[in-house]
Amino acid sequence: VKPAPPPPPENGEKLRPAEKSPPPAPAPVPATVNFSFSSKILKGGFQIQVDGKEVFRKEIQRKFTLKDETYTGTFPVPPGEHEILFEVQTEIQNVSERHAEKRAFSPGEAVSLHIKMTRLNKEIRFAWSP
Repeated sequence: VKPAPPPPPENGEKLRPAEKSPPPAPAPVPATVNFSFSSKILKGGFQIQVDGKEVFRKEIQRKFTLKDETYTGTFPVPPGEHEILFEVQTEIQNVSERHAEKRAFSPGEAVSLHIKMTRLNKEIRFAWSP
């Protein structure tokens, strides 16, 4: 037994097949940020946030040395303008500093961020390069 066809519309129009909706647009390709941070920190850590959301965290614990250690990593950023925040804390020198900058990112863009601290760990600076 076949199911009964639906009743015709009351206004006499013929039934049309449902229109297919277009497929959703693909998500935009994020930008990629490659960062480096050099420091003499012996014990502490740092984190990077994009618009208040943590994208990278590193705890640091190393033996006494006068040499800098360079930390590197990569994180994605959606296209558009975003705030990038870097925060560092040290236990031995009792330093807690943060620096934020807003920057526009293009889809698929790859940029480098060099994070620098002044000699006395009193100020953080960002140096961007394409």
